[in-house]
Amino acid sequence: MMPRKIITGKIIRHLRSARGLGIRDLEKMTGINRGNLSKIERGSGFGPVQLGRIAGHLQTTPAVICILTEILADRPEMLEDDSELCTLCANLTRLLNAYMVSPQAMQQQIDELLDSLFTEGRHQISDFRFQISDPGSQMSDI
Repeated sequence: MMPRKIITGKIIRHLRSARGLGIRDLEKMTGINRGNLSKIERGSGFGPVQLGRIAGHLQTTPAVICILTEILADRPEMLEDDSELCTLCANLTRLLNAYMVSPQAMQQQIDELLDSLFTEGRHQISDFRFQISDPGSQMSDI
């Protein structure tokens, strides 16, 4: 099994490259020098402040990166598909944000997502949709 630090680094690299960012771009955005960013992407240690800066500029959260790390520890083949990884990251980010607003309404959908991840296979992830209430009480798909 691949160490989680390496998986996290690969996730960061995939999200960065999928957004068309070079390591120098991320350096300018985060204030973390490119040598340290390169080490992070190769799986060297990093702290929560660094992860927070990086995640924010990759349009996600540290929590989502940690969740992805746990998911991909069991499914490392998903690291080979940038679009699948980005779709999963975007869905988890939206889901986590919605959950923070309305935890009870989201619990069933979280359970459904986890079931689909571990029983239906990776081809189902991009087809999964969440129903999220917006402040105006209308439902929207993500």
